Amino acid sequence: MKIVALALCMWSLCLYGLYYGSPNLPNTTKEGIIIPQDWFFGLKIGYQNDYVFDKSLKVANRLSAQKIEVFNYYLQQGEITFNFVDRFEVYGLLGAMKFRIEPRNSGVIRQLYETNNHFSWGFGARGILFEWARGVLGLDFKYMGSSPSLQSIAHNGVPRDSGHAYLRYREWQIGLGLAYALETFSPYIGAIYNQSTGHYKKLPLDLLPDHKSYFSVVSKTKFGMALGVTLSTGSIFTLDLEARMFNETALSAAANVKF
Repeated sequence: MKIVALALCMWSLCLYGLYYGSPNLPNTTKEGIIIPQDWFFGLKIGYQNDYVFDKSLKVANRLSAQKIEVFNYYLQQGEITFNFVDRFEVYGLLGAMKFRIEPRNSGVIRQLYETNNHFSWGFGARGILFEWARGVLGLDFKYMGSSPSLQSIAHNGVPRDSGHAYLRYREWQIGLGLAYALETFSPYIGAIYNQSTGHYKKLPLDLLPDHKSYFSVVSKTKFGMALGVTLSTGSIFTLDLEARMFNETALSAAANVKF
């Protein structure tokens, strides 16, 4: 019951990057389905569901936009992970994501940009730097990108033709965290540095000041924190629940099966 309560608590948090993951993930599942436990190599297949309610961004161009009021995205992706000696992992990510952004121009002009659900990709690596008793110190790096078309544009509530407009979005993140391994669950906390850039291109010429057809957004707050818990018996399967804050408001869930 304590594990269930903790999991429900993590999902109910609405706090202010990318999914971080437990620093202890390389060592959480020691036993797989096929590959012997004493091998130096392991293979994992997983799924991640990531919802960013709001991300701290600002307009990079010298336009009249004063504030990005809302920037969120929903991401679903599969993950393939190669594990080495239960200490180091490299992984690749493939999936789909959808974006929504609401900038305000000149204090009164409101705009809304929404993309379609589009292919996303990424890669990363994580490793255990230091381990003592039940504690683990780990490092994670990841990079992700997507270039979806704009599905809809609204100017002060009036729909506009989006034409060939699209978003080129890139994000990279590095995090350092601590985990404490208990019998069936492992709580963790991580410090994150995240850099995000989004380039909105081929917009209608009469939408922005000076008839510009593009604008860019970049990270306003780059440092954040992740709080999470990993549920596992140490064999085959792991479930990770996570909330992130300060540089973004986000909740994530990830599951992995070790072969």
